[in-house]
Amino acid sequence: MKIQKHRTFFCSMAIISLTTASIFLFNTVGPFLIQNKMGYSAISFGYMALIVGAAYATGALGSRFFDKSHPAQIIFFNISMLLIGSITMTLWSWLAPLNLLSLIIPSCFLAFVCGMIYPALITLMFRPFPEHTGLVSSCYGLSSYLLSGLIVWIVGELAIQSVFGFAIVCLLLSLLVLALGLFLTSSQDVKQFQVQT
Repeated sequence: MKIQKHRTFFCSMAIISLTTASIFLFNTVGPFLIQNKMGYSAISFGYMALIVGAAYATGALGSRFFDKSHPAQIIFFNISMLLIGSITMTLWSWLAPLNLLSLIIPSCFLAFVCGMIYPALITLMFRPFPEHTGLVSSCYGLSSYLLSGLIVWIVGELAIQSVFGFAIVCLLLSLLVLALGLFLTSSQDVKQFQVQT
């Protein structure tokens, strides 16, 4: 049972870290692509970042309309949408490598889906340890930002030159999230949570 609890925690934390990293990546790669490559101003990038942030917040608020008694279904649905969005972004950016719309529209969609999945993952992560919420929160915060920071640093070293390169990174992160999501939703702890709620 302890193994199941830790599996639920670590998978949820890893998925949150990867989806958070994809949001951070926009703020890391976006200025270079939007300002240096496409020729827009810093203010234009600020507006784009605001729109992506609003998409994330809208997704988090929209998650309230999901049936909370089936977290595995919520997670799997949103991970599927994340993968579809990443594939769409990759194909679109392949056809238009330096097009602002091929960067902003898919980024907003990915941010929206990341916001939708966040509350379900947080619920699963905290549920196995109700008596240690402070410790769980600290471990989550530290590990999440370390992993997200590591991914952003690696991508920063790659010196991405196009929206297509950014889309490929988002697609790889989505595939990792899919693998972790399948592993998480097969957990007995998640299945028991569905039955008990």
